[in-house]
Amino acid sequence: MSQSNVRIAPSRARRGAPSRALISGLAGALCAVTGCAVEPEPAGAAAGRRFVERTPEILGELETRDGAVLTFTAERERGDGGGDPVVAITEQAPLGAPAYLDRLRDAGATSLEAFLALAPAGTEAPALLREAHAREAAVLGRSAELRAVSLSAVAAATPFDSATCDSFAAFTGSVGTWLGELTGSSTESHSLTYAGGGNVAASMCNYDSNRVDYKHAQFCYEVSTGGGLGILYCDPEIIVPDGNRVNKSWLNATTDRVVRAEKLENYTLTVTSFLGIGGIPPTP
Repeated sequence: MSQSNVRIAPSRARRGAPSRALISGLAGALCAVTGCAVEPEPAGAAAGRRFVERTPEILGELETRDGAVLTFTAERERGDGGGDPVVAITEQAPLGAPAYLDRLRDAGATSLEAFLALAPAGTEAPALLREAHAREAAVLGRSAELRAVSLSAVAAATPFDSATCDSFAAFTGSVGTWLGELTGSSTESHSLTYAGGGNVAASMCNYDSNRVDYKHAQFCYEVSTGGGLGILYCDPEIIVPDGNRVNKSWLNATTDRVVRAEKLENYTLTVTSFLGIGGIPPTP
């Protein structure tokens, strides 16, 4: 991709755009720091778990010319904050924009390679992405040689875009490359869990109906507490407009991952959403 197609983007929260993480995540961050009580997870998500919302550790954010925003964050899976962090990539794209994260996954890209493929030439990658590169390459079943990934070269092989939210069949077809994927659809709140970690992909679509409506997407990961069920740490909710899709991927995760779709409180219209979560197959 040429440099003119992408730019380094400030956080959408700082820009005031409503389609990114909500300000309620700040309260979750305070809970994580101060140790205040966590809330029970709503019905339909992993039974018996408890969760907190937290503000993610943002490593970088890139925005393409067509408006897709990819955010790179670090997740700490151990309760004491130690261990190797897991890099998470979240993509939110407007209707019709290419699903860049799908294409990068199909190319077997590490988080570092994904960042460099999207960033303008000469951009310095975050140190944590460079540190994670060899670990991620190993779990992808490939060499640690740094690969230059061309998004234009792989576009024809994976032509999916956010228009996959116009039907459940289109959505399930777009996630068919995920090993052991799970999908579901609902007009209410619902969730899916991928147990045990590994290389994980998740996606949430707001069905493209004949009217404008909204739902929330939220991605969570389990934090190990040294016995029994852990706590689910969740990113702040993301407002997903009608017809839009939000994707996420994790490489070398060691704990459970959850994708949630939440109907807006007091919203009277029927809003259908599609969920998918599954394992990313190795790409030598």
